[in-house]
Amino acid sequence: MNASGAWSSAYLSHHENAWHYYEEYTGLVRKLAKAEDSLRSNGNTSESLIHHLTDDLRTAAYRSAASTHLYACLAMEGFLNFYGVRRLGGWYFKDKILKLSIIPKMDKLFDLCFKKTPGKAFSAAVRKTFQARNKLVHPMTTEVHRSNLLSVIDPHPEDHFVNETIKTLRLFAKEMCSHDRDLDARFHFPRTRK
Repeated sequence: MNASGAWSSAYLSHHENAWHYYEEYTGLVRKLAKAEDSLRSNGNTSESLIHHLTDDLRTAAYRSAASTHLYACLAMEGFLNFYGVRRLGGWYFKDKILKLSIIPKMDKLFDLCFKKTPGKAFSAAVRKTFQARNKLVHPMTTEVHRSNLLSVIDPHPEDHFVNETIKTLRLFAKEMCSHDRDLDARFHFPRTRK
């Protein structure tokens, strides 16, 4: 079959959105830190009061962090789908690989396209990122007891797992580009354009 044309995928938009929301998140965390410092320097010593008075910034930072995380996962899986169709053909990819979960999909693509398996640290980082995504999109109700109280309290926004997500997104781009000389990180994984 003769085919000509260009490839179309939304992964690039998701990648740019992940960076957009991460930059928004880091700006909100800076504003939150300044607001907390200002409240403390004005004599507010109650952490619960400081938390209450900065709740709008906390909520916005969590929202940006969650958006970053979801878009980063969409970008990584979207790229694997794009790359799989491009390298293996749409019919084969859709029939044999598309519906696999993220790690089996990545393993299969590495095997078929690069004749190797992804590194253990790389796979572990991607797995952890997608497990956190699953917790976000499939929230579970938890009964709270003294023994698990600290595990159900959200961390301060500056300690959010999104910082690890961005490290994984960078590692993903580096790993993919290191195995295929036709992949250019500046084109396939650019930072947000201003």
